[in-house]
Amino acid sequence: MFTFDFAQKTTVTHFGKNKQLTKWEHSERCLDVNLIVFAVSGQACFEFAGGKYTLSENECLIIPKGNLYKADTSDSFEYFFFHFTGNIIQSAYRYAEPITVDNYLKIPMFAFSLPETEFIQSFSNFKINYSNKVLTVIRECEKLHFEMNQKNRLLIDLKFQEILLELTNPGEKRKKTKLISEVLDFIHERFTEKISLASISTHFYVSKSYIARIFKKHMNVTVVEYILFLKLDYSASLLINSSMTIAQIAEYLNFYDEFYFSKQFKKRFGMSPRTYCEKMKK
Repeated sequence: MFTFDFAQKTTVTHFGKNKQLTKWEHSERCLDVNLIVFAVSGQACFEFAGGKYTLSENECLIIPKGNLYKADTSDSFEYFFFHFTGNIIQSAYRYAEPITVDNYLKIPMFAFSLPETEFIQSFSNFKINYSNKVLTVIRECEKLHFEMNQKNRLLIDLKFQEILLELTNPGEKRKKTKLISEVLDFIHERFTEKISLASISTHFYVSKSYIARIFKKHMNVTVVEYILFLKLDYSASLLINSSMTIAQIAEYLNFYDEFYFSKQFKKRFGMSPRTYCEKMKK
């Protein structure tokens, strides 16, 4: 329904926790900053932008700046709230891809590089279910708030952005992202061994086609390509920083043979392993 632009600086201007008693009414109000309310217990009804939203435990509501809103409750209602700056844009429903891997896979593994990421994140609705992880981070903000200083003030802004990012990752997408993360950990721990799409699917008890589909969608490369890239990038490091021969590296990384390793290395780096080694050691 709307997107939030994380490329712009996000600042929390007001943070707190309230508990309202039965028959509470919040008169109409319009803020020049965004508001998000996290229900901890009880229930309340919020009304804005032509819609009514009943908020219960483990639910939150985002009210973009410039909206006239009001609230009431027939029950006690305990909640956290944040007023925050930032650009919220109503848009068609979509999700931002978490990472673009194309560029950083072209850099040898021993080099340091941050992959690019898209900073515009989509929210499916104004009302969202939030997880225990979100509540944990909110309570960390609460602790920081009690001892307010410049450092803690900046930490609250950072933790609030963490909350917003977590809220953009709803149920099914969170499961897929968690699986991809676990698959990546599995690959990085074992890429020098003989691992395949079949062994990964067996380990995680999911089909090969499912792993292949979501891995390609999130990482922009296939599982086989990703493993090959890791092997080749690591081999480049071994050529420079170890005393292993080309044949020993090929065997250690479980390539079919030295010839196949050299062929794939040349495709990746534009030169043979021997030439690469001589060039880098000059």
